[in-house]
Amino acid sequence: MNDSSNNPVVVLQTRGPRIETRHRAAIAIADGRGLIASCGDVDAPSFLRSGAKFFQAIPCLTSGAAERFHLGDRALALACGSHNAEPEHVAIARRMLAAAGLSENDLACGPHPPMHPATAARLSAEHLRPTRIHNNCSGKHAGMMLSAVARGESPRGYTEPEHPIQREIRRILGHFAGVEDRAIEHAIDGCGVPTFILPLKHSARAFARFGRPDQEIEPELAAAALRLGDAIARRPNMVAGEDRLCSAIARVTGGRILAKVGADGFYGVAIRDQGQGLALHVDDGATAISERLMVAILRARGHLHDEEFAALEPWCSRERRNCAGDLVGSIEFDLAGIQA
Repeated sequence: MNDSSNNPVVVLQTRGPRIETRHRAAIAIADGRGLIASCGDVDAPSFLRSGAKFFQAIPCLTSGAAERFHLGDRALALACGSHNAEPEHVAIARRMLAAAGLSENDLACGPHPPMHPATAARLSAEHLRPTRIHNNCSGKHAGMMLSAVARGESPRGYTEPEHPIQREIRRILGHFAGVEDRAIEHAIDGCGVPTFILPLKHSARAFARFGRPDQEIEPELAAAALRLGDAIARRPNMVAGEDRLCSAIARVTGGRILAKVGADGFYGVAIRDQGQGLALHVDDGATAISERLMVAILRARGHLHDEEFAALEPWCSRERRNCAGDLVGSIEFDLAGIQA
């Protein structure tokens, strides 16, 4: 995995006059042909974690599940997402499962409280305990099971690495990344399905080709990627939810840019109008840092207009304030070598 000694410090957080934290990261920017800019060790393998969900959702279309089970924009975007378990998210996940005669008891992901604090508080106020449907990955899991059913396969054991649907997902990711699928290592993600490991330069290429598939991408896979991207653009709240950057950036850019967070420091971005992809990993796994860093890179490379950057202020402010609103420090970025 990434050796932090090989990666530069790209984010500094100050408190008063002193540096409080330093964050190292590797960053890769690619187009469909390959790497175009980078910093740090982008050849080192990194976990995509939930950053793989765009690719894990592709079988929803190639299997015929979307047509058979009438999956519209909201369901397709949810299959790509790490959702907040807001009421709409839960309702759509349940509807997806019911369409194939399944229920949340068939989900292999474990329960956890909603990622969105306000949603978690409402659930608690109603004296309800979170169930598997509230897992941020329930839409992805539902999509996997529906895809298996549409392919004529049993959804039983759908999380196993050698289940046909997982083998197909691994093949799809390898196809977009430009690597042999048998070369893709995997481990088990927090939700129980395989999570993939790729050098960042290949992850960035995969995101570039997801956003704008080139002629090397199989036509059926290319059409599926474009359809999923359009679903997220039209229903950005379904890919994450309120107060979440993935939804905010799809919304403020009109779907021109699609972003997907992965746990523990990974972020992937498809810049659809430019046919570019961005993949980064923060060594210490700080998601808040990976979010700010991703927005800073997009701004530095000219991918965000002034009004778009301003609309993302919660994730791009360089000021650090305490609970009383007092200015107590700053956030600084060193993006030498990858600026436009």
